[in-house]
Amino acid sequence: MKRIVGVSLAALSTAVVSTCPLLASTQAQAAVAPLDASYGLSANTINYAGPATATLVIGGKTYKFKNGTCTSIKVSGITDDVTLGSTVQSKDGGVAKGNGKKPYFSIDLSPHPPDIINATYYGGKELVDSGSITATGSVVKSGSSKGTFSSGTSLNGSTTTFTGSWNCHGTFEKH
Repeated sequence: MKRIVGVSLAALSTAVVSTCPLLASTQAQAAVAPLDASYGLSANTINYAGPATATLVIGGKTYKFKNGTCTSIKVSGITDDVTLGSTVQSKDGGVAKGNGKKPYFSIDLSPHPPDIINATYYGGKELVDSGSITATGSVVKSGSSKGTFSSGTSLNGSTTTFTGSWNCHGTFEKH
C-alpha cells in the first residue's frame, strides 16, 4: 500500500508540474484553490494576481480582463508572458469546460515571431482559440510593457478577427 501511495504522490506532483510549468518554474503570482462547488465540477482553479490588464475586441464587443502578471521567461525565450484571470482545471488536468465560467487571457510575446494568444475564455465561452497574433508595443528592461495586438490564424485553422491591448502597469517579473 505504501508503494501505491508513493507512486500516486509522484504522479500527482508530475501532473501538477507538467500542467503548470510556469508556476512551478517561476513562482508566478498565482494562488491555487478548490473550485467553488456551485460550478458543479471537481476541479481546482489557478487565480492570477497582479496589476496587469488586457482588452479583447471581437465582433464589436469588448471584453476586459484584470488581475494578471507579466513575466519574462528566459529559459523558454518568452520576452513577455501576460496572463490574467483564472485557469480552471478539470479532474483530468485539462481546462474545464468553458473554463468554469471564469475569465482567462494569455499572450506570449517573443523576439522572434510568431507572438501567440492562448485560448481565451469569458462568461463560460471560448472567445479565441490558440494561435498567432501580430503585436505592437514595448517591453522595456525597466519593467514597463504595454501594447496592442491583432488576430492571426488559430492553431485549428479558423480565422476569427479580433484586436486588443495589454498593459503590465509597471510590474514585470524576470525569471
